[in-house]
Amino acid sequence: MKNAVCASACTFSMLGGVNRLIEPGSRLGVHQFYGANGNVGDALAQKTMVFLAAYIEEMGVKRSLLDTAALVPSSQMYWLSPQELVDLGIDNMVTSKSSWKLEALNDGSVVALITQIKPGTRAKVSLMLAKINNSPSLAIFIAHLYENVSDIDDALAALNDSDLVLRVDEKVISKTGGKWVKTKSGGLFISLPLSNYALQKINTGQLLYLYTNVGHAMEQYDASLDFPLTGIKRLIPAVIK
Repeated sequence: MKNAVCASACTFSMLGGVNRLIEPGSRLGVHQFYGANGNVGDALAQKTMVFLAAYIEEMGVKRSLLDTAALVPSSQMYWLSPQELVDLGIDNMVTSKSSWKLEALNDGSVVALITQIKPGTRAKVSLMLAKINNSPSLAIFIAHLYENVSDIDDALAALNDSDLVLRVDEKVISKTGGKWVKTKSGGLFISLPLSNYALQKINTGQLLYLYTNVGHAMEQYDASLDFPLTGIKRLIPAVIK
């Protein structure tokens, strides 16, 4: 949506889109419900809220949008800020800006972590650079922010039937078949040993890109996403020591 104005019922209609991009200059507004003859009454308003809550949750939007609308008289309009559009999940095409950080695990080992939210599907993809079995490795975790996702067993089968490709800038550093497993928290996980060449490219590169070809039906668990490598160079010595 570019330089568009969408308000009242239009906002809830727009939520039916799977991929929703709200460009600068566009505005979305909400307010209380009302009927052709004014107030719709408490009973009808409650039913409407229940149906709308189920609908927006299915589309990956937070229910707090309804709370915001309920506080605004029907004769007025509340215009959602760009940050609210992202935080509520209305604009779901914005890539979260993340950076690498060090974390200490329970066993005393140190790892480098980064997490990003995939535009559109809102899958949460985390990378962990660690020393596993005395070898530099990259662990990948995929989770989803919402409950309305494809069956995880189907997603697992789809991922294990496709290649996982890692590329730094324009160079492929790893390509492997399916070794994904389920986590106790309901996500998916894979650990990839890194060659000296792959680790060197990560150390000197600008962008790490993951690619998994799982198809549209399983896109909630598609890990395809790029990650900045800025700042990881200073963390690698602490991890691979």
